[in-house]
Amino acid sequence: MRSYSQEKPFVEETAGNEYQGLFIDLLSSLSEMIRFNYDIRTINEQSKKDANGQWTGVVGKVTSRVL
Repeated sequence: MRSYSQEKPFVEETAGNEYQGLFIDLLSSLSEMIRFNYDIRTINEQSKKDANGQWTGVVGKVTSRVL
């Protein structure tokens, strides 16, 4: 397995919605060591608070338990 620890971007999407890079290597190693499964989902919206004080983007999805 090729290491991407010295290269940017730290995560890049390849053909077929696969990912590679430093953070993917770390996530994969951690999941093997402490035995957990994960899904990678992309969100193309910047996180910010709206006029009602609610978060949007990935922060909003996590705080509202959508992800």
